[in-house]
Amino acid sequence: MADEPDGAGGLTSLVEIGRFILTALAVALAIPAFYSVASLFTVERFSIEAFLAIGAISFILAIIGGLVIGLPTLWFLKRRDWAGKIGIVTVVGTVFGAFGGMLLSTVFWQGNSLLILAGLKTWALVGAIAGFVAAPVWHWLHENDGRLTND
Repeated sequence: MADEPDGAGGLTSLVEIGRFILTALAVALAIPAFYSVASLFTVERFSIEAFLAIGAISFILAIIGGLVIGLPTLWFLKRRDWAGKIGIVTVVGTVFGAFGGMLLSTVFWQGNSLLILAGLKTWALVGAIAGFVAAPVWHWLHENDGRLTND
C-alpha cells in the first residue's frame, strides 16, 4: 500500500503537516485577537508586545492541543461520519477545545487546586476559542481533498 501513488507527487504527508501548522497559526492569531477586542472594553489597552507574546505561546499550545485533543477529536468525528459537516465539526471542536483548556489548566498549574479553580474559566474559554477557530479552519483546508488527489 505504501507503493501506491497518492496523486500528490508523494507530498501528502507534508501537505497534512502544513495544514496542521496553518491551523495552529490561525489559533495563535485568534486568541490574542480575542483579548485585544476584549481590552477595548477595559481601561487598559492590549499592547503589541502582549499580542505577540500571547500569540507565540498560543502557537505552541495550539500544536500541543492539536496533537493531544484535536487529532482524537478528528478521529471521533470521522468514526461517526461527521467530519464533513462544518456545523457539527465547529460545535464538537468548541466543546472538546474547552475540555482541553481545562485539562491544560490542570497540567499548567501542576495540580494546585486553588490556582486551577481560579483560572478554570479562563483556560476553558481559551480552549473553546481554539476549538472554535481550529475546527472550521481544518474543515476549510480539507474541503477540496478529492480534487487535490485527482479523484
